[in-house]
Order: sequence, then structure tokens, then C-alpha cells
Amino acid sequence: PSEDKAAQAAAAGGMQLSGLTYGTIRGQTLDSLLRRMSFVFGPLVLSNGSWPESARKEFSAQYHKFMASLTEASNYAHGKTVLYLPADGIDDVTAAAG
Repeated sequence: PSEDKAAQAAAAGGMQLSGLTYGTIRGQTLDSLLRRMSFVFGPLVLSNGSWPESARKEFSAQYHKFMASLTEASNYAHGKTVLYLPADGIDDVTAAAG
């Protein structure tokens, strides 16, 4: 659907979101929420550099905990087991391995 294209464009930096974001969820609500969190809200908030470091770390930890639960629940509904892997901070493989 077009909502998925908008979410992917926002995640790729092709679209700026401001103000109120709204829409209609049709079909699988967990799948829709997972896409929105993964492609729109997560990248938008996690890339915000204006927050104090302590607030950003706390939010990031809670976000990833929620995403792990949401990923598990969404895929469980389809009879699949999928593990959530956070994408932030793994650009530098050497630093991540150390």
C-alpha cells in the first residue's frame, strides 16, 4: 500500500515528518505497527541528535526492547520465529566486535 511507500521514503530520508502523523490500520495490526515503528518512528527518533546522551540511551534501550517483543509477536501470528536485531550502531563492524 501507499502507506508502506511513505514509511520507506521517510526511513530513507526522502520525506520529512512534522506535526501530527495519522492513518488507518487495515488488516494485520501488529504487522502495520511493526512497519511504522521500523521505517518511520524509530529512525526518526533514534537519529535525533538534539537529545541529551542519557535520554537518547534510555529511549533507545526501551525502543529496542519493545521492537524485540513486537517482532516476536507479529511473526508468531504467522507461525514464524524471527529475532529482532537492532540496526543502529553496527555501521562500524570493528567497533561492534570489540
